[in-house]
Amino acid sequence: MINRQAANINITDNSAVGTRVVQSTSALGQTTTEPIYKDIGVVLNVTPAVAGDSLVVMMIKPAVSTARRSPFFPAIAVDPQTRSTETVVMARHNQTIVIGGLHQDNMTEEINRIPLLGHIPLLGYFFSQRSKDIRRTELMVFIPPRIITPENLQSLRKSLNPPPSSRD
Repeated sequence: MINRQAANINITDNSAVGTRVVQSTSALGQTTTEPIYKDIGVVLNVTPAVAGDSLVVMMIKPAVSTARRSPFFPAIAVDPQTRSTETVVMARHNQTIVIGGLHQDNMTEEINRIPLLGHIPLLGYFFSQRSKDIRRTELMVFIPPRIITPENLQSLRKSLNPPPSSRD
């Protein structure tokens, strides 16, 4: 990260959350339905600022979003839900900051039925199968801020570009 420049981590899926009707401008006046997309997942934004010789102040903004079936339009839409926070932390050069608690739970329920028999009241229970899948993820982020000065820039370059090894 560079002083006062935001860094972003995005672990998201671009998911369809609904539909919209689009009317054509042609003489036929046709209408079509197209999906509306939104990024769903985990987003982390960090903006560092150097404060003094060995302190780094960071503005940290984590957000977790999920999509749940809409209670108002269950057949065509999902409702995005976002949990987020914003905080400012201060750390010394090379002191690690750990960010946890970026949880995401996804549950899917599936019902498989034998055609016709699976829809008969009471008897259909024996001709259908239900399954639930629960997926839990937690993102842990470790941020060790390092202040690069002209004095330690040379040693950093050496560690990034080691000299070529000599062969016999």
